[in-house]
Amino acid sequence: MFTQYEDFKENPDAFFASIWAFYDLDKSFTYKVKTLRVGERHFRKGMVDEWRQVFSPEQAVKASQMIPERLFKKFKWSP
Repeated sequence: MFTQYEDFKENPDAFFASIWAFYDLDKSFTYKVKTLRVGERHFRKGMVDEWRQVFSPEQAVKASQMIPERLFKKFKWSP
């Protein structure tokens, strides 16, 4: 199973439903989410392709070189 952050951002309920279905989990399965206080953790903005703004140009080139071309095609990514 492959998941993509874009799918999660677009429709979180469908995203998790697909994971539940893949692993054949009972739909009543739940989990507790720890409530975080302001300043307790550092989070990014959660934007799709945010890495392009966070990485230096050199880091972006190196990361793109490490990813096989077949994955760029499979996920319709651009280097």
